[in-house]
Amino acid sequence: MKNSKGIWKKTVVLTLVGDLAFWLANFAISRTSIAAEYRAAMSISYYPMLLESLIGGLTIGFGVSYSLLCFFDRIPVKDPILKSVTLSAAALVIVTILPGGPSSFYATNNVVRYFIISTVINVIRILALGLAIGCVYKRKYKNMGHFVVAARPVGLDEGHNHGIPGHKSKQMASITSIRKATGNFARSMDCLFEKQKRKV
Repeated sequence: MKNSKGIWKKTVVLTLVGDLAFWLANFAISRTSIAAEYRAAMSISYYPMLLESLIGGLTIGFGVSYSLLCFFDRIPVKDPILKSVTLSAAALVIVTILPGGPSSFYATNNVVRYFIISTVINVIRILALGLAIGCVYKRKYKNMGHFVVAARPVGLDEGHNHGIPGHKSKQMASITSIRKATGNFARSMDCLFEKQKRKV
């Protein structure tokens, strides 16, 4: 239960950070003349576009953050920032394919031009998202475990340590002490019986 809560808490933090980076990058791009041309060609309204980018950043940020936390050791790079960027690149491919690729730009006069502009915008936004998530993860969570590992029961540890020489020597010492205590107890009982016999 603690493990699940820890993962979701980290996921929320990383998602919000990634979304903020995504939205700020989108806002900066939206102020350029190329972005204005692209919106005009695609008949995109400015303010709804800002809201949609906020929602899109949350969606992509959640996917990248959750995947980074759950599959951290399976991503074939060592640095957390590169891991996050790798996941972001995968998200970029999905975002590029899902809307239909170049076919979604057939309404424009130049399909290739606006497809390239759209791809470049997505590269900048999603790269900013991946870098932000990776940097925050590296700063806050690098030295923290991804999962809460329960302590192994003492009996289980002892069972697994039978092959260790030090553990065997401890067992032999405990057996020897038990034997000595048993012998002393038996001798003391014999002495008591002898005393009782003499009295009788």
